[in-house]
Amino acid sequence: MGFIANLNDYVDKIKFLPKFAVFISAFTKNEKQPLINFPALHLMGVEDPMFYLSLIHSAKYIKPVRLEHDEGHKVPRLSFYEAGIVKNFFDEIIKGKLEFIQDVPKT
Repeated sequence: MGFIANLNDYVDKIKFLPKFAVFISAFTKNEKQPLINFPALHLMGVEDPMFYLSLIHSAKYIKPVRLEHDEGHKVPRLSFYEAGIVKNFFDEIIKGKLEFIQDVPKT
């Protein structure tokens, strides 16, 4: 996970982009990075000291799916509803429907 957390720092240097990305408490050092156009799921804990950095990071993607959880800097245990959001994200990838936008507030 660590290397991909800074993917958007290297996006202009790689020859291809992944089909999707999943970020957990991710942030970027590159403030001037252009918007990235592929699906990204961002899991962010509101109790995480990096929460606002994660919000800024997710804004670097044209159509991010943001899922906020009540915990801190960790992989959360998802509720049934939140697990459905994650499942829907992967279902859309598998079906090839990459044109979607969804912003999921904290439950």
